Amino acid sequence: MKTTRSTAETSRPGQTTEKKATGADSRLITHAKEAWSLVLSRWKLTIAGTVVDILFFFLFSWASTWAFITMEGPLNKIYDLAGENISKLAVDMNNPEGLSALLSSQQEFMAAYSVVISTALKFIGIVLALWLVLQGLSWAISHNIAGNRISGKEQASVYAWTKRFGMVTIPAAILAVGILYLSIRLAAWANINRMGDGAQTGISVIIALMFFTLTYFIFCGYASNPLAGQGATMETSLRRWRTMVPAYLAILLIVYASNFLLSLLMQWSAGLGLLFGILVVAPSYTYNRVLMILCAKHHCTALPVSKSR
Repeated sequence: MKTTRSTAETSRPGQTTEKKATGADSRLITHAKEAWSLVLSRWKLTIAGTVVDILFFFLFSWASTWAFITMEGPLNKIYDLAGENISKLAVDMNNPEGLSALLSSQQEFMAAYSVVISTALKFIGIVLALWLVLQGLSWAISHNIAGNRISGKEQASVYAWTKRFGMVTIPAAILAVGILYLSIRLAAWANINRMGDGAQTGISVIIALMFFTLTYFIFCGYASNPLAGQGATMETSLRRWRTMVPAYLAILLIVYASNFLLSLLMQWSAGLGLLFGILVVAPSYTYNRVLMILCAKHHCTALPVSKSR
């Protein structure tokens, strides 16, 4: 009898551990189903979030087109002048007239360079402003879909959310610019030193991992409870990684699959592709945000639940 009892007692912890492991594996599926149900049941908010995302996409496309058109001429000028200057340095290094021509072309070079830099800075400022306003609104709508009340009727929640979104976005934007600058410098270093394809591939993988990690922390910060303080971002990102990382990977898969299908449909029929983008791709971003919020919400201090539909 004692042997039987001891065997039963030792088997219980194993059974509990197995149940916990099974529960942990099913969290993402549970949250995905809940997110789908909320997106459908609170369809008015889903439509609002979709409209905001479409507006952001069109304004971002306009800003990108403006920046490309503005910088195209000066960039071509810079490339042409750089090639001419290298040729003059190689041929006319000991020729005073050649050096004079080289110095005179520097003024054109600097004028074109200043246009490129000023346009790039304006573009970054426009995109950052659009992101803070429109994506901040999209994430606030998604929080409301998930049951977190962020509305004008509760100014404390609006202030907390605006502060959270800005505190996450602005440092992340600075880091993103730093990573982009580092990638350019590393690419130039690899080309100058004539590094092999393996080294260049390694650099690309490192940069991609850096951007992946940065965006993971960004979206965990957006999904965290805005009333829980800034420490909630790190808690959600690091302590809850078993839930958040699979959710983030699932979202990346959804984004890739939906955009891949969109590109195929656009090649076949522009009208059908546009319809698919409006009815499927744009709402999928709202669903992705709700999924991230639910994964963070069930493991952090909850906001007051909104009963409005």
